[in-house]
Amino acid sequence: PQDGRRISYLLQGQVGPTFIPVEFGVGIKMLAGAISTAFQVAPREVERRFKKAGDYGLVAESFTDKMSGSRSIENVFESLECIARTSGAGSVERKILQISDLIRSMGSLENRYFARILIEKLRLGVGDPTIIDALSFARVGNKADSADVERAYNRTSDLGLVAEQYLFAGLSGLEAMQVEVGNPVRMAQAARLSSGM
Repeated sequence: PQDGRRISYLLQGQVGPTFIPVEFGVGIKMLAGAISTAFQVAPREVERRFKKAGDYGLVAESFTDKMSGSRSIENVFESLECIARTSGAGSVERKILQISDLIRSMGSLENRYFARILIEKLRLGVGDPTIIDALSFARVGNKADSADVERAYNRTSDLGLVAEQYLFAGLSGLEAMQVEVGNPVRMAQAARLSSGM
């Protein structure tokens, strides 16, 4: 269940609910520097590959020679939180070292998406409804629970928390979730009528 929470956030390119903006503070130049450091290549080679691919995720993937890495979801998630918290004097250098260590330990596909998360350009095309349906599929094998998952999400605006509760306790876990002070409530969208009135 804890990994379900983390995965739900990561699919949104976050390390928390969307109403709590967490910035990684990683720009394109910093990411390019981390890729250069991780693979011990000249910055101009990173830039050359970026001009060809147009995506730093693909650039990081192109330098990676292994299919999968040694990091768990929990470890990557905690590392992203650490990168977001790093600030103050010397933070740029510390972030570059943290990112390059992570990149070096990951596999090719992991690097593609990790790099994209850092610069907030995930490009998955996965929205909240897809994650909601996927949670239902993960637990019951179909979309039968999707409406209940969405209802809990509408009350909490925290898809990661909903995922954790649902994967841990099923529908009874969702029923226990209530509106909390300080957390926004997602507004219901208008439904179209079948006729033109």
